[in-house]
Parts: sequence; C-alpha cells; structure tokens
Amino acid sequence: MTALTIHRRPSPGTVQDAHLPAPMGGMNTVSAASAVPMSDATWTYNLIAGDRGPRTRSGWREWVTGMTGALDDVVRTVLPFTGSQKSGAGNKLFACTSTGIWDCSASTAAPSLAVTFDITAGEAGYGSGTVVATAAGRFLVYCDEENGMYVYTETTAAWAKVTQGSGAGQIDGVNPDNLVFATVWKSRLWLVERDTSKAWYLDVNSLFGTAASFDFGTRMRAGGPLVSLYSWSYDAGGGLDSLLVAVSVAGDVVAYQGTDPTSVNTFGLKGAWSVAGVPPGRRIAIDQGGDILLLSLIGVVPLSKLVAGTSSEEKGIYTTAKISNLFLSLVATRKNLLGWGIYMHPADNALLVTMPQAGSGVNLQLAMSMSTRGWGYYRDVPIHSAGVWERELYFGTEDGRLCISTGDVDGVALGNPDTYIPIDYSALTAYSNLGNARMKRVAMVRPIVVSGQTTPVLTAAARFDFDVRELPSPGAGIGNEDGTWDNGTWDDSVWSEDATYQPTLGACGSGRSIAVAIRGSAATRTTWIGTDIAFTEGGPF
Repeated sequence: MTALTIHRRPSPGTVQDAHLPAPMGGMNTVSAASAVPMSDATWTYNLIAGDRGPRTRSGWREWVTGMTGALDDVVRTVLPFTGSQKSGAGNKLFACTSTGIWDCSASTAAPSLAVTFDITAGEAGYGSGTVVATAAGRFLVYCDEENGMYVYTETTAAWAKVTQGSGAGQIDGVNPDNLVFATVWKSRLWLVERDTSKAWYLDVNSLFGTAASFDFGTRMRAGGPLVSLYSWSYDAGGGLDSLLVAVSVAGDVVAYQGTDPTSVNTFGLKGAWSVAGVPPGRRIAIDQGGDILLLSLIGVVPLSKLVAGTSSEEKGIYTTAKISNLFLSLVATRKNLLGWGIYMHPADNALLVTMPQAGSGVNLQLAMSMSTRGWGYYRDVPIHSAGVWERELYFGTEDGRLCISTGDVDGVALGNPDTYIPIDYSALTAYSNLGNARMKRVAMVRPIVVSGQTTPVLTAAARFDFDVRELPSPGAGIGNEDGTWDNGTWDDSVWSEDATYQPTLGACGSGRSIAVAIRGSAATRTTWIGTDIAFTEGGPF
C-alpha cells in the first residue's frame, strides 16, 4: 500500500516592517507621550533641521584665547562692529571680561586690551552695544553695568569713556557712568539709566550733548527698573512705522509711536502688555524677519502677537509653545543666574537661547530651526555670550576664549588645529503603537544616515513603552542593557558628495509602543533620514 504524502502549506511570515522618518519637527514635550506626532521627537541633542532630515549642528573652533578677568575669566559680552568700508577694513570684533574690552578682530593667543575698566567688580563686562551713524562717522556705543558708557570711533580706531559735561565728547543731563543700555530709534540715541524706569535721549543724529529723560514707569504696572529698549518696524494697517518698545524686569512691555518725545501730539502710547518677567541680563530680544522675539521667563514671544491683541497667557503665541514645560523647568533652576541670551546662528539657520549652566557641568542651549520652528538641545558648545560678526556666530566662554561656530567638529584648538572632538549627536523619536495595542518584539533596526565619513560611528536601538533613556555613546561600546548588537554589513550608495549608510543592527525587547533611539559621533556633516524596523507582533490585548 502506497503511503499517503501530505503537503502542508508553509506558514505565512510573521515578520513585519515599518519605516519611522527622522523627526524634523523637533522636540515635543507638551503632548501626551502616546499622542506625539511621528514628525516630532521626544528629545534631540546636537541636531538641527537640514534639507533631508535632522543634521548635525555646526562645530566650533577657538578664535582668540588668553583673555583674563579680575575674579574670573568669563567672556561676558561679545561686541561686533561693521564699519563703513565695503572691503570690511573697518570691521572690528571686541569682547569684554571684567577687566575691560579686548580687541578680537584677528585670531590670536595674545589679544590686546583696548579698554581697562575702572571698576572690575560686580557685573563689570556685562554690557550691550549698538552702532550709531552720524555726519561725523560711524561709532560703536557700549554701556557697561558697572562702568557706564564708552564709544568706539571708526575713523580713529580708538575707544573713549564718555564723561558728564557740556564739552566735546561729553553728555550732560545724566551721569554717563549710570547708563547701562543703548539703542537707536528714529535717528536718536536712547540710553537706559541703571536701577530706574528712565531712559535718556539725545538730539537727532547726535552722539553727545544734552540728554533729556523719559520715564516709562507710569506705564509699567508690574514695576521694576527698565531693562532695555528696541526699535521695531511695524505695520498696524496705516503703513510701516517704527515703534519704540520698552521692557521692564518684571515683564512689562510698552510700545510708543511717534517722532518727537517732547511733544504729546507726536509721541504717544501704542500699547502695554505683560510677559511675566524676563531673565537676568539685557540680551533678551532680537530682530527676526520684521518681528522682535522677546525672551521671557515663560518662553520666547513675538511682539507682533502681543500687538495683535493676543493674551500673553495663551501658550500658543509663544515660539517655545511645543517645549513650554521643558522651558519652564530650565528657567526654574537658572532664573537668577547671568548668561541668558537670544541670538541668531546664520550658518545653522537657527535661533539660539543660551542659558547659564547651573553647575551641571554640561553646556546646554536651546536651538530652534528657522525653517521648521522645531526645537532641540545644543550640547557641548561652551557659550556664555555671543554675537554675529561677518555672517558668523562668535561666542565667549567662561575660561577666557572667543570661539567661532563653524565646521563639522568641536574643540579645534588655536595652537593645534589638527586636534578636534567629533560632534556627539543623539535623539529619540516619538512613540507609536504602529496601529494597534498588541505586543511587538523588534528583531532589527536599520538607521539611514547620509554622511561624508567613510564609516560613520553610530548606534541605534528600539525603545519600548515610553522609556526615554539615552543610548550610551558608541565609543563606549555598541550595545544596550538587554544584549549585544548583531552588526550587519554596510549598505551604501552615493548621494551627492556624501554616501548613504544603512547599517542593519540586531535588537531585542518588546512592548506595545515603539520608538527608535539613535546616537552617533560625527566628524563630517551627518544627516539622519529615518529608521527601518523589523518586528513581530502577537499576544493578547
């Protein structure tokens, strides 16, 4: 009798795959963890939106070293000056420590001290600068928290301390030693007096002479001294005009419209608002795209939103809305420390909010992509003060250096340009249950990056059920808490001058919701495109 042969149909494959795009939308810390869109991230470090995906930020190198201060070597202010000559011959870059003003126009390890402050204690060296152009030439006005007003003249390439009096190069009506902030509005130089709600203004197109006062205090309901003034071009429907905006330490924001502050017929209040306080220091606002972004204790707010009548209590008006609770937690531990600032980073097309480090030992700043409005952390950039000069961001450190943010690696030493530190980037995507609430076991992950490195150094892993731990640095060994990576073969193809790398990495673990963590060490510009995952699912609901 012939045996009966039974042919069984092979079991269908149970391995599924999915692609998780890299999060171009930046961090989202306000949505419920299970509702964060896949376009956003749980957190990112040292990544900023690029043309294909999040890319590594610009690196930095030393420009000037050897600056010193009286009690510390903190570079407290960066003062860029653009001269009148098209060739840039008159351009100068200065930096301040508590000792004085240093000339940092050329890269050097032995900068010259252009100004020696009379007072080196307290907040000496924390100041602000503005460029003033008159018929007599082009000038840089600097006001210091302890030492008052100084003027740099382009034609003589010299600094001078401004004193009180009626003579040439003097100001009368107010003691210049008490002036702490300067701005130009409608061809008038306006100056803030320390510890008052008063500002002083000079005649049109004048740098010296008799100053007249204007007290903003009657319009500032929360009280406190005047912090700063800004000239803001704004169209309220009647044509473009320039408003004078004043900000108090308690967060009052008042705007005036007109021409002659001595006349009630031509100068009047446009509006008054509150932003619940501003951080220490006077670098709390920046011009951006026809608007002014104001740094407050509850976030970054565009003035156009306030003028439009939107309540400052509405979180949606803040540029930091998607990270508002993170921002508040950072403020809570740093709100009394100097080092806050808001700057543009031209090379990264980013807005930087710099913060004092609160003794953590880790340098952190917040960076917003101007193209996607997504926020992330910049880590390991030792910024204490900053300024843009000749289309590059320069920043002062806490150890007497001025650095330029450029290139693709960190820590390039002035004395040894062959030394550098690769940029350590890291991110965690949003979590997804991939369409159902079943258990899922991930077998493989395949990050996709574009890089100029021959062999990029990176690792990736699946994370489960809202685990937000950061991966260890690849230099510490590839792996995770649960097992060892199964390294696959690099699959690369040419994309422009860079190559696309897709390492297939073994993974382990299970959960109902999945995210991908990535961490790498980059010595060239590196862009994260997304991550493929292979997984099985099953089990009870």
